[in-house]
Amino acid sequence: RLLVMAPLQVLVGSWNVNACSPTSSKTGNVSLNSWLCQSPTPPGIVGVTLQEIVPLTEVKNYTSNKKSNDNTEDWRRSVCDTLKKAYGNVSYQTLEVHNLVGMMTLVLVQSDLFNRVSNVRVGNSVGRKGLGNKE
Repeated sequence: RLLVMAPLQVLVGSWNVNACSPTSSKTGNVSLNSWLCQSPTPPGIVGVTLQEIVPLTEVKNYTSNKKSNDNTEDWRRSVCDTLKKAYGNVSYQTLEVHNLVGMMTLVLVQSDLFNRVSNVRVGNSVGRKGLGNKE
């Protein structure tokens, strides 16, 4: 088996979105572009964690909360759309979307690299008794 090494750009970031949706008037339509697309070269892998994707008063109900599921999908779609607009010739596939209480983690991989990714592991809880993201 021949192993070919090639450089790979990886973008990793974390952002507290203060319980707003990507198009919320509270955030003034946040510009994901200025955060995600600082490089002229598209990243091969994008890992993003968003904190407080639901109001803190709803955190207890996060795992069964329809609003949190909707917010997760809205943010996933917005990140993908932002990357597509910035790097039109590159498409991304979702490798993982994982929710914890009040936060989400999203991992995207360029479509042409997707089949090369293996042995993916995702934690399922952090914090006290697995119910939060802080001790």
